[in-house]
Amino acid sequence: MASTQTYAPTTVGAYVAQDLGRALALHGYGISLFADAQTPLDAVCQRMGIVPTHLLALLEKQAKMGTPYFAAHEMPLRLVVEYLRHAHHLFIRERIPFLLYLIGGLDVQTGHTDATEQGVVQDLRLIFPLFAEEFIAHIHEEEDTLFIYIHELLRALKIPGNPGQLWLKMAKRNLGDFAAEHQVHEDEMAGIRALTNNYALVPSMSLPLQVLYFELGRFEKDLATHAHLENTILLPKALRLEGYVRGTITTLALKN
Repeated sequence: MASTQTYAPTTVGAYVAQDLGRALALHGYGISLFADAQTPLDAVCQRMGIVPTHLLALLEKQAKMGTPYFAAHEMPLRLVVEYLRHAHHLFIRERIPFLLYLIGGLDVQTGHTDATEQGVVQDLRLIFPLFAEEFIAHIHEEEDTLFIYIHELLRALKIPGNPGQLWLKMAKRNLGDFAAEHQVHEDEMAGIRALTNNYALVPSMSLPLQVLYFELGRFEKDLATHAHLENTILLPKALRLEGYVRGTITTLALKN
């Protein structure tokens, strides 16, 4: 367990500077990287009614947990869909709001002396909200079309429904076309990556800007992992299921 003698007397900013990933975790507990950066961590905990040793122990535990390993290729299709849905919710409810919080909190007038950094922050304030809006719309569209269609195919395996209706739906929603479009997806973060010089950290940057670059880089890696899981696990499993259901319906039609 972390001790108050080791960590608590340091400021929130100094604690985050040791590991930039801590900013998101602290944010989840209501501790602001902007308002509390110069405040001792134990003083912030006292103000919020949090026991410092308990908070630090939780943060250290979260840091050690990391991303759990799971053999996605061995998981049933239904669980893969739910895992991706959970990841969507984390993107929408935690990751994107935190990035918007960082971008909105950076003071381009007094927070940076470097003109280039000021320009980057101003551009991000224009670009990232648009990206976030399009990304969230894409997530909702995927859940409202692809995920629902996959659930209908899974249900067809257990509950005999109207094969004619399902056949019409399958004719309108060709997973092969969707998979082809998904494989050639646009690099959504390309513009932001170029703007930030591949999220390169510079010692002269303010701490919030360092955290922003770190989180943007981590966000892009998570997006790549997510897309890889969809392209190599979800869609191939769904295509095999679609082929099986189509074959079953064809067999039933020939018998009648």
